[in-house]
Amino acid sequence: MWILLGAIVWTPAARASESAEREQPLASENAPPKAGQHCAGQEGSHLVWHQLLVGRINPLGIEHSGRFGVCTPLIERPGILFSRTNVEVGAVHQLAPAYGHLGGYLQITPLSLLQLRAELSALRYWPFPVNRSGYFPLESYQDEHEPDVLTYEIAEHAQGMNVNLIASPRFRVPMGPVALVGLDVFSFEYWAVGDAPYYVNPRRELVLARRDKLIANEAMLMAEIPLTDGLNLRVGGYDALAYGIGSEVVNNSVGGLAMVNWPEAHAALRNLTPFLRMGAYTHHPFREGQFVLYLGALGTFDVAALP
Repeated sequence: MWILLGAIVWTPAARASESAEREQPLASENAPPKAGQHCAGQEGSHLVWHQLLVGRINPLGIEHSGRFGVCTPLIERPGILFSRTNVEVGAVHQLAPAYGHLGGYLQITPLSLLQLRAELSALRYWPFPVNRSGYFPLESYQDEHEPDVLTYEIAEHAQGMNVNLIASPRFRVPMGPVALVGLDVFSFEYWAVGDAPYYVNPRRELVLARRDKLIANEAMLMAEIPLTDGLNLRVGGYDALAYGIGSEVVNNSVGGLAMVNWPEAHAALRNLTPFLRMGAYTHHPFREGQFVLYLGALGTFDVAALP
C-alpha cells in the first residue's frame, strides 16, 4: 500500500516493489548453492528502510509512507523457495497533507513466494485547504460525500487507530529473455476513527462507520524486459479493489502500469523503482467511468549490516 490527500496509493504500486526482487531459476544438482538474498537482497541481518512517495490524480493527493525495521533471515536453506525468507520488525508511517499514521509492524516471509505482515498504527486527521481533505463527520453510509459537498472549510480534527493484516503472494517466472512477474496484495483492515457515527476514509475512498472493517486487494501481472544488465522495464495491468464490509460499497479500478526496476541503484539503495499507473474506475460511489492516475517511486535503503 500506500499517502494521498484523498486516498491511498498504494499501495498497489508500492506493493509491486516487493515483487521487484528477482527470483532465480532452479539451480542444477551439481551447481554450488547460491547465497540467500533475505534482507535488502543480501545475506545476513540488516537495518532497512522501505520508502514510497506517490502522487495521485482523481482524487488529487500525495503521500509518503515507509517502514524502518530490523530484518533477519528466516530459513537459510539453499533454493528459490527459501532464498528470500525473513522476519522483519519495526516502525511504520504514512504521512499526507491531511493525515498521518505512526505505529509498528511485524513481517514474516515464510517462503520466497509469500509475505505476511501485521501493522498497528495510531492516526490523526486534520483540515487542509483542499476539498474532502480532513475529517468529515457523517450520519450514515448513504450521506453525500462528493468533494463539492465536503469543502475544506468544514473539515475537522480526529484521531483513531488502524490495524492491517496483509498477505502477499508473488512470483517471477523466466521465459527466455523476458520474465512474467505477478503480485497480489490482500489486506483485511480495521479502522476506529473519531466520534461521529460515520466518516469518509481518505485512504480507501469509502464511507466507514466509526468502528468498521474493509477488505482491499491489489493484483498486478507484468512482463519484465531487461534494458541493461542492471535495469529492467516492467509493463502490464492491474486491478485495485476496496470493499466496505458494513456498507457493501465497492471501490474498484483497472488499467495499465509501467515501472523501471533498478535492483542495485547504489550499495545502500536497492530496488529503486519509479512507476506510472493509469486506469479507470469500474465501481465507485461517484467516480465510476472516470480516470485515475498514480505517479511515484519506491525503494529500500540498506541502512546497516547487523551482527
